[in-house]
Amino acid sequence: MEFAGQTALVVGGSSGVGFAAADLLQRLGAATTVTGRTAETASAAVARLGSPARALGLDMTQAASIDMAASKIDGLDILVVTAGTTHFAPTEMETADGFSATVETNLSGTHAVVQALVPRLRDGARLVLTTTALARRYFFGATALSASRAGLSVLVNTFANELAPRGIRVNAVSLGPIETEAWDKAGATAEDRSGVAQTVPLGRLGRAEEVAEAVAFLASPRSSFVHGHELVVDGGWSVR
Repeated sequence: MEFAGQTALVVGGSSGVGFAAADLLQRLGAATTVTGRTAETASAAVARLGSPARALGLDMTQAASIDMAASKIDGLDILVVTAGTTHFAPTEMETADGFSATVETNLSGTHAVVQALVPRLRDGARLVLTTTALARRYFFGATALSASRAGLSVLVNTFANELAPRGIRVNAVSLGPIETEAWDKAGATAEDRSGVAQTVPLGRLGRAEEVAEAVAFLASPRSSFVHGHELVVDGGWSVR
């Protein structure tokens, strides 16, 4: 198996794209740990993944939670960070709290998690983040979400340069409209989904499993000379 003998941590692996990535990495042989905002949500994901997956609670907005989780991790070969929050509000209706909370989770939280876990990465490890195609096109009400996820592109560039001396490759998967639980949490209807799907050149929403394949590629030797790159997985959405 491609990742046999390697360890992987998927931050945000309790649902959506993160869960799909954790499932694939484990099936490809990696000893995989998934995090959820609470230990309970992580444990529920592990119950679905099956042995030998491990669960770990990690709240990206809480420094103490990040430090506690990092203290339980050692010798990582693959670190995938997909955790984040989704928030929509048009500019005139946006609140300071809503905007700040989105940036704190998606941008500041990702930076804090990576910063805490870099010492746990083995030389030659792979770091994969998830960014968004919203950085390249307008979507109504997505100001905070777009800005917070677009900032991750800068982090990819920074991490790629700073970790290169250790042979650690850093890349990202840039997501378009992907069918996950986030749509339900946002209150999206079937009509909403259909409307967005019609704006995708391939005529449908993406699947979390398709994103997981991109994550696995960037974590594998098949991408050994890919570094500091954002692999767009959006069905052509960002180029329409």
